[in-house]
Amino acid sequence: MCAAILALLAQSGVATSQVVSPVINDQLQLGDVFSTQVLDVEEAEDGLDATSTAVGNIASVVGQKTTVQVESSQVLQSNVAATTSNTVEGTSGPLFSVVTSATGNSLTAGTCCNPVQAIVTQSIDTDREVTAFSYNGLRGPVQDVSVNATAVGNTAGWQAANGGIDTLTDQSHLGTTYAKAEGELTEATGTVALAATAVANDVTVEATNSWTDMGVVQSKDGYGALATVEVKIEDAQDLAGQATATGNNINVATSGKAAWLSADQTSAGVVTANTSVEVTNWAGTAQAIAYGVGNSTLVTNDGPEIALGMIQNTVAEVTGTANLTGHNGGDAYVEASAVGNALTANACGNCGGAIGAETYQTSGGPVTATAGAIIGAARSVKARATAIGNTVTYQVGQ
Repeated sequence: MCAAILALLAQSGVATSQVVSPVINDQLQLGDVFSTQVLDVEEAEDGLDATSTAVGNIASVVGQKTTVQVESSQVLQSNVAATTSNTVEGTSGPLFSVVTSATGNSLTAGTCCNPVQAIVTQSIDTDREVTAFSYNGLRGPVQDVSVNATAVGNTAGWQAANGGIDTLTDQSHLGTTYAKAEGELTEATGTVALAATAVANDVTVEATNSWTDMGVVQSKDGYGALATVEVKIEDAQDLAGQATATGNNINVATSGKAAWLSADQTSAGVVTANTSVEVTNWAGTAQAIAYGVGNSTLVTNDGPEIALGMIQNTVAEVTGTANLTGHNGGDAYVEASAVGNALTANACGNCGGAIGAETYQTSGGPVTATAGAIIGAARSVKARATAIGNTVTYQVGQ
């Protein structure tokens, strides 16, 4: 996600600093931000490639052999929506590719050989929506299909190489985050993949040979985080639909030095992931996957130490629902997962790695996973439904 945001900024030149420190950033978005793309095509023999992107507030600070210091406030008091609607009457060629992305507030900062130091607040007001919708109707044949709809409320990304990361991030989302990917297809001879991802609050860290000392506070309320995938196709080879909905997410990947993280995650709005796949005939593998999680934290360190202080509290409903309907085909796979709170820490044993942690988890709302399959004839059918209130995994491996 960090690389994509930096690439967008490089193209647009909006709110970007090249080796500027200290940086004080104050952004307030009052009006709605809409990106809409509608394509009505007779045929596309060489394929179709479409992208729709909408962002409320976005900023980036990039340093090189200098300390990067950032104080930032981003406030979204409006709606952000990215929409694509694509219809192809004839052939769609070798590849039909559509990306739809909506982001409320985004901040990225990175440097080499020195620390990144930041104090950041990101907030989305009550009843505001960050949505990514993608509809795709293919009346004729196509080889491969790739459709991705992603909605993220608040996102902060920290990057360091041969330095360090010293940050405090406070994210609050009181509205709705919704992503939907829909496809109605006739015939596909290759791979069909549709995915919808909704994340209310997100922090991502990439630190190479760098230490990290971070504090994170994430709060999600309002209507919640919802992801939906709907796929209907007559004849297919391989196809997959996957919906992922997350209330609060922290992903830290470090190497070389110690990783310290103190975080408080509260998920108070519903989290719903729903995938529906309908196929008449398929020769390979048909998959329907849904994953919903209230709070999620993953810390991986190829270095000497991980130190964690974690509070995770989910008080609203978390659901994952996956359904697959097929008439005649090869392998069928359905998986639905729902988790209230999830924490995973992986340390490197060969690096002398160790994990020290103090963790408090509370899951107060219903956690429901439902996997269903209606199959006429298939080579194999596998289904899995997993519902977990709280889960913690600590691993020191090779």
